[in-house]
Amino acid sequence: MFRPNTHVLALAFVAALAACNESNEVPGTIRTETPAPATPTPDTSPIRYECEPQRDLTVSYDNSGDTSIALLTMDGTTYPLGITMSASGAKYITEDGLTPGKTLVWWTKGDDGTLYEGDVGSPDDTEVMLAECSPAAG
Repeated sequence: MFRPNTHVLALAFVAALAACNESNEVPGTIRTETPAPATPTPDTSPIRYECEPQRDLTVSYDNSGDTSIALLTMDGTTYPLGITMSASGAKYITEDGLTPGKTLVWWTKGDDGTLYEGDVGSPDDTEVMLAECSPAAG
């Protein structure tokens, strides 16, 4: 009965593994994976809007966290708005509005947005529109 030499088989196995190793690693070394690059942070560059009536308004959107936020800057003041449920488009709201007890609502659909102000905790139909906005050209 033929009995193969185990040393020869082991050497052949190591040689076969080395031949399959495309990265020129030394056989028997532990290879560590390079972590995949992080998901790119969304563009949070401010978008300048032209609004009617006239308002100096820019918005930065950040969808990198668990909750999307919009940083709305108007007349030199920045308001952080958290996303909330909407039937259509994206709706962002804050409880710190232009005046105490008021809320700001930034509602976008497509590229355009509408800014509202309302009483904190009041239904949507009590909000007053402050401006209708479109991204500024250029």
